[in-house]
Formats: sequence, C-alpha cells, structure tokens
Amino acid sequence: MTQGMIRGEVPLTTDGGQRWRLALGLLIGAWLVLGGLFHETLGAMARTWTVSASYNHGFLVLPISLWLAWRGRERLQALVPAAAPVAMLPLAAAALIWLGGSLVDVLVVQQLGVVAMLVAAAWALLGTPVARALAFPLGFLFLAVPMGKGLEPPMMAFTADWTVKLVRASGVPVYQEGLFFYLPTGSWSVVEACSGVRYLIASVTLGLLYAWLTYRSTWRRSLFVLAAVIVPIIANVLRAYGIVMLGHLSNMELATGVDHLIYGWIFFGVVMLLLFWIGSFWQENPAVAAASNGSAGAGVQPGGGSPAALVITAVLAVGIAWGTHALGDRLRVSAVVATAELQAPAALGGWRRLAQPFTAWRPAEQAADRQFVASYAADAPVTLFVRQVFAQAQGQKELVPYDDEWGGEGGAWRVVGQQVLGAGLPGGGPVEERLLRTTAGGERLLAWAWYEVDGEPAVSPYRVKWLEMRQQLLGGSRAGARLVLVTPMTEGEPAPARARLEGFLRVHRSVLDAALAAGLGSAPAGL
Repeated sequence: MTQGMIRGEVPLTTDGGQRWRLALGLLIGAWLVLGGLFHETLGAMARTWTVSASYNHGFLVLPISLWLAWRGRERLQALVPAAAPVAMLPLAAAALIWLGGSLVDVLVVQQLGVVAMLVAAAWALLGTPVARALAFPLGFLFLAVPMGKGLEPPMMAFTADWTVKLVRASGVPVYQEGLFFYLPTGSWSVVEACSGVRYLIASVTLGLLYAWLTYRSTWRRSLFVLAAVIVPIIANVLRAYGIVMLGHLSNMELATGVDHLIYGWIFFGVVMLLLFWIGSFWQENPAVAAASNGSAGAGVQPGGGSPAALVITAVLAVGIAWGTHALGDRLRVSAVVATAELQAPAALGGWRRLAQPFTAWRPAEQAADRQFVASYAADAPVTLFVRQVFAQAQGQKELVPYDDEWGGEGGAWRVVGQQVLGAGLPGGGPVEERLLRTTAGGERLLAWAWYEVDGEPAVSPYRVKWLEMRQQLLGGSRAGARLVLVTPMTEGEPAPARARLEGFLRVHRSVLDAALAAGLGSAPAGL
C-alpha cells in the first residue's frame, strides 16, 4: 500500500480538491440559510446554554465536533464528496419533526429537528462515504440540544428512596414522605438540583468523547458509555447519602449550605476521574484495533457525480427547509375564541355550592383565556379549579405549565405522594393523583388533575402535546383545559377522599364538559 492511500479509496486529486471546496462552500452556505430560517429555535438553544448550568457545555459541542472532523482529515482526504439524494428523506423527516414541535411549542423537539436537518444537509452535500467517516462528529452535534429535563422527577424519586434506605441501613431512624424525609437532627428534601441529571448529562457527554478517542472496537465503546450512564446515577445516591449523614453527624452544621454544592461537585469529579482511570486499562492501540477491524475504508468508493448535482442538492435541501418553515407559519393559526365567560357547573345530585373554597391551596398562578374556581359539598367539600387556554404562547400562556403548580401560592405546600390512576375518571380516562400537605404539617389534601384536549382526557404532557398537534393539523386550532379537583383527607386514609372525588365527577362530568364547550366561536380568517 502506498502512502496517502487507503484500501478501497483513492488519493486526493486536483479534481477532488475542487470538489471538496465546492461541497464545503455549499454546506456552509446551506447551514447559514438554515440558521437564518430557524434562528429562533437556535437562539432559544443558546439561551438555555447561558442560563442553565446543566447545559453550559453546549457552547463547546460545535468546536469539539469540528476538531473531531479535523482530527480525521487524513481519511477524509482520500474521499471525494458527492451529492447524496437519499439524504433528502431524513432531511424532510427532520423538517417534519421541527414542524411538529413548532406547532405545539416543544422546544426540545424543534431543536432536535433543526440539528437533524444540519446533519442531513451534511450527508446530502458530502456524500454517504464522507458522512460515514464523519458519523461521530456529526452525531456529537445532538449533544448541543438541552435534553434531560424530563428525567428529573424519576431520578429525584430514585435518589430519595435509595438515600432513605441507606440511612436506615446505617441505623438512623428516618421518616419519608415522597421526596421529603425527616431525621432526628433535621429534615431533608430532594430538589431538582439533587436529582443527578446534571451529573448524568456531564458524564454522558464526557463518556462519549472519551470512549471514541480511547477505544476502537464498538463493544468497548458501548460498555464504557453504559458505565458513564450507570455510574453517575449510583454516585448521586451515594453523594446524597453522604451529605445527609454528614449533616446528621454534625448536628446540621455541615453540608447544609454552599459546602453542600461544593462537596457534590468534588465528589462527582473524583468519581469521573476514577471512571476514566479504570477505563484506561482497556485502552486500545489504534493501529492494532484498525487491523483487527479491517481497513477503515474497506468498501468505500470515491464520490461521483457532477458539481451541478451538488448545487441542485443544496438548493433542494434549502427548499425543503424553507417550505417546512413556511408551512409552520401557515398552520399556526388558532380558530377558537371565547365569546362568553367560563361558568362553573351547577351543583347536582345532592351536592351544593359553597360560597368560597374550603382550602387556601390553589395551583400556582398560570395564564389562561378562561378560568374559574368553584367549591361544592355533600358529606365533605371539594374545590374545582379549571383553566382553559386557546391562544398559546411559549413561556407566556401554555396549557402544560412549565413551572411547578403544586406548591401553591407562596410555595407553602408539599407533594408527599403521587401516582397515575389509569381509569380514575368516570367513564374512563386517566387522572394524576397527588397527596398534598402544608409545609407546617397541618392540612392535608387529595388532588386529582388531568387535561382535556379535543374531547380526550390526558395526564402525560407528551400525550397532551400529541393531541394538540393532531387538533392543530385537523382542526386548525389548539385549545385545551387543565382541571384540578381537591378534597380534604385524613392522614393515611386516602380511600374516602378518593371515593368523594369520583362521586363528584360521576354526577358532574357531563355538565362540566358542556361548560368547557359553551361560549366558543370561530375566529375570522387570519386572526
């Protein structure tokens, strides 16, 4: 084999150099056009990198991807870029993903769609052999998308449960209520910052990069990335346990303030260093790994096609993106307006209306087009909160609240238990059940909550967004309601309170649905 050649490939020729300059020029131009079209989505991504410590690494993703591509330049020089029309299919799919996220204001979906369009454009303009050689640098770009927020609730619950188990195993008595637990020396709670999601995001990002640079075989890379996922989850539990025990043994003088955070990041840093150190024992020699896997370029053919094909492909890629963006602007039209106030349903079936709510709790304030609060009583009271939204605006007025609504006004309440009842609503339909109590430990409530979108109940925000997108596409509108029903409960006895809520809904479900549908009209075209 002669120097500068790889089996199955050809050395870079003058024509190849011209093709690279043309392909890279068209790719940079296409990326700039896409960046201009979707500047709002990319701008929101950059703002998240700035304001959230969990995603500060986003600023480094593109430079690292470019460095990784430059690092493999010797192999790339043996390839000739060529148009890959087949990449138009994933590019169109990515554009539709962005469109779906745009219609229902889900930023992470929009951002994934835009990054996927950038990657697909690179594939289309550089060709399949080049895209295969750049698979990791291009895939690394997806780490720029701020993802992982949805992992916080399950990881918070996991951390709380296992921290309590370890504290009990240490011989310390502890009482747990959901994410809150109480020791003889003080009380603790697992909040978002303690969920371990930050550690997990950092670990996966570093783990992927380390595995790619250190190993050559797929199975070793996969095992190390798996370890980079599992280790921070376990380490976060040990970190939380250590903080609780340190606070307990010091009579709450240590690990309760800033030192809490410092200890956490030092602990995480030590764990990651140990992980990399252990992983270094299986480091592979690049030459040996390449020989064992076969030539890196085996079976890769030089690019073909004319410069005109590259130009046409660039125009098609930009055209697909522009057309999808224009379609999104056209579809984002709400055709529903409220022509009357939302009226609370009349009391039926032995229930009577109360002059005011029986409890001071109410969901944290959220913007709405129509809403009401109404209280009823039979053997015991219930209070119904309804919020209806038609013209949604991200970050301003949304059906699915971004911020926690359960702390109530002033954050004086805690969620001490929660579950989803798959068929909680009379006639079918899920409800989200939460047990609430005041931070002072007095009043306790049982709450049922759900959404109504296009006549269907839902509790999952993902299900809500799917129903909104279907409604937007089929009906040209995007409307829904958030309903929360609460009643007092005795500690440890949710069954009577649960039966009370079910009984109220059995009597009032149909009139409540009628109230939600009453006083709605169609907006004039273009409103």
